[in-house]
Amino acid sequence: MLRSAAAILAVGFVLVTFGSTASAHGNQSDDAPVTTSTLPESNADIGRIIPLPNSGQEPQDPGDPGGWQQVALFFLVCAVILAMAGWVIWRGRVNRARRREAGLDRVEVARRAGGDVRKPRPPGIVD
Repeated sequence: MLRSAAAILAVGFVLVTFGSTASAHGNQSDDAPVTTSTLPESNADIGRIIPLPNSGQEPQDPGDPGGWQQVALFFLVCAVILAMAGWVIWRGRVNRARRREAGLDRVEVARRAGGDVRKPRPPGIVD
């Protein structure tokens, strides 16, 4: 019962979605010219991929590109990334100090056992 209700809802959703778009596009008159290209008819307003320096406009709104909100967001993101990196480094040092106090630090355990603290090097590689 539940599967059939879900199937009916899914079919209804598809019919409503595609039926409304088909009816919206099907109301075009036959007299209208058909545009087959989105390119401009003249080369005067093509524009440039990379704009020339100082060819833009001043931000009119604080959220516009170059506005104070966008600049503040950039510095906020940078500060959060630096804070996260600092927290990870700090927690790593705290955890390593705890392991060292408990006698479970990997480097210290390897040194006490007389082993190398690093994996053996392949032949021919010298420090």
